[in-house]
Amino acid sequence: MGKPVYFTLRIAVSAFFQPILWQIALLGARVLVAQIPQHDAVKVGIDDYLVRGGRVSELEVVSLGHRLFKSIAHWHGRWKFQKALMAA
Repeated sequence: MGKPVYFTLRIAVSAFFQPILWQIALLGARVLVAQIPQHDAVKVGIDDYLVRGGRVSELEVVSLGHRLFKSIAHWHGRWKFQKALMAA
């Protein structure tokens, strides 16, 4: 496996980014997703988290094999299969 590639959870759960994450993984990267703690109604991105003294080592990190991504893995497999059928 290649070097780890990190994404934040907000990006990773969007319908647009999940297929991209799976493609990156298929290219050999170890895709990891970090969840940034959200304490208020205000959006906290990775930059806000780090400026407030947060540490990357304290973030909860999950892989694409996590249950959160199971349904998109199934969708991506079907999409890839259909794409291969159309190319044949």
